[in-house]
Amino acid sequence: MLDVVRGIAVLGIFFMNVPFMGNTIFWQADPRLLGRSSMDRATFAFLDIFLDGTQRGLFQILFGASIMLLTRAIMRPDGPVEVADQYFRRYIWLFAFGLIDVFAVSWDGDILHPYAVGALFLFPFRKLRPGQLLTLGLSFALATSVLGGIKYAERTSLQKAVASAEVARERRLELTPTQSAEIEIWANLSAAAPPRTELDDERQAHANGAAATWAWLRQAWFELQRDDWFTVGWIAESIPTMLIGMALFGWGATQGGRSTRFYACLAIAGYAFGVSLRGLDLSQLMTFTPVPRIGWIAGEPARLSITVAHLALINLTLKAGFGRWLLRPFAAAGRMAFSLYFFESILGIWVLFSTTGFNLWGRFGWAGLTIISAGVAALLLLVANFWMRAFMMGPLERLWRSLI
Repeated sequence: MLDVVRGIAVLGIFFMNVPFMGNTIFWQADPRLLGRSSMDRATFAFLDIFLDGTQRGLFQILFGASIMLLTRAIMRPDGPVEVADQYFRRYIWLFAFGLIDVFAVSWDGDILHPYAVGALFLFPFRKLRPGQLLTLGLSFALATSVLGGIKYAERTSLQKAVASAEVARERRLELTPTQSAEIEIWANLSAAAPPRTELDDERQAHANGAAATWAWLRQAWFELQRDDWFTVGWIAESIPTMLIGMALFGWGATQGGRSTRFYACLAIAGYAFGVSLRGLDLSQLMTFTPVPRIGWIAGEPARLSITVAHLALINLTLKAGFGRWLLRPFAAAGRMAFSLYFFESILGIWVLFSTTGFNLWGRFGWAGLTIISAGVAALLLLVANFWMRAFMMGPLERLWRSLI
């Protein structure tokens, strides 16, 4: 069960990584940079609602489950100290592999080093009961809703003030300095697309060879840390979801230990809540105006809901004979997910979209990149199944275990 979920997650996460590898990383300011056709819009909507953040979420839940699995021996009265040493070595090495992914492979979206920090932080929580773990996880996760609520209130206030100032201007009344400043702020927010110079610099870097691409990506990563506290944000996202994963594992929900009815109800409730919220937020995003967005408040609850619904759906599918047959190939991908994750980074950045490979960067939009992702996922699934017929684990899994 855990292998199947991990396999689906590692192949699914490539769909969300490819838009950053194969086209401008500035698309988050304006998704239309990756295509304006009806097919592109429909593809973006599907990815935004069902996949964005949820594949990371599955990984985070699995990390929580692995924490419980790895620390079981410690929780016995005679649990050896060596097991704790092995636990810390495991995630210290994972942190190191994550930095290799960032600085050598040059994947700015690496999740390994934030997850390693999260796992190291959560070691003292291993003895808490599932209910306590779930309460802590949800409490930490909902803190983002509080911050989002503050932003929502501020933007709503600004929107009302600007509307009032526009009415005054239409009536040819003199605007106060405050009203003029508010109109200027709104105008700047409305023109939030990245400057043309940044887009041109990015395109030039990808056209000038591997060294220029690597240098530009490294600079972009450091700017993300400086301006957005990028890695810190992912650590803050990971720890609550890992706590929830620890709770779900303790209840047997992660590994297929609950009833068919339980998983069916969980999937229906999770999709109903999460898809509704994300659909509303998407409709606000697609106005391409700086209106207040429900996603600032409900983004993390919606992500968690859809992630748990995915987990429930996979469990539900595996409980059926046909479902076990259908999902069995993903177990091989799950057993070598670490190797596949690295290979996806290398394949996406340096083979498919670099001048050192097929030089496809910037040539495809949402629909084209998703088709490429599906082809790569199918190929990697086939490779994983052939590999696992001959070997006990993936090559990087073997190296990782040797280092531990």
